[in-house]
Amino acid sequence: MAARPQTDGPRPRDADLESHDRLELLIDLDRDYATYFRLAVDHRGWTAESCWGDRSWNPQWFVAVSSQPKSWSIEAAIPLRELTGATPGAKTAWAIGLQRIVPGVGFQSWTAPASADIQPQGFGYLLFE
Repeated sequence: MAARPQTDGPRPRDADLESHDRLELLIDLDRDYATYFRLAVDHRGWTAESCWGDRSWNPQWFVAVSSQPKSWSIEAAIPLRELTGATPGAKTAWAIGLQRIVPGVGFQSWTAPASADIQPQGFGYLLFE
């Protein structure tokens, strides 16, 4: 199997990732299980994001990608100021979800119930110490 194709040049903002192998990180700061940030990255390092379903939210974040013949990995960082104006204190809990979508192959999710249609009530917790 050959390495996944990479692209040269700048990556587009809010790319259409629907037909690409991708990871999606979902972050619900207030744990209302209705409103959340969605940060998506595909195997090329292309990104798309939304805030409560609003795709016009364009945070500054950083993504690096590495592709091998049978795998790919990403490293991503987003400044806290892009998500909240306050530094989370000890015992602050956020609800988070993580899913991988491989079109035509399958779907994996850290949340339960696992569904391509996001189910925020199944998010896990990120607890700050």
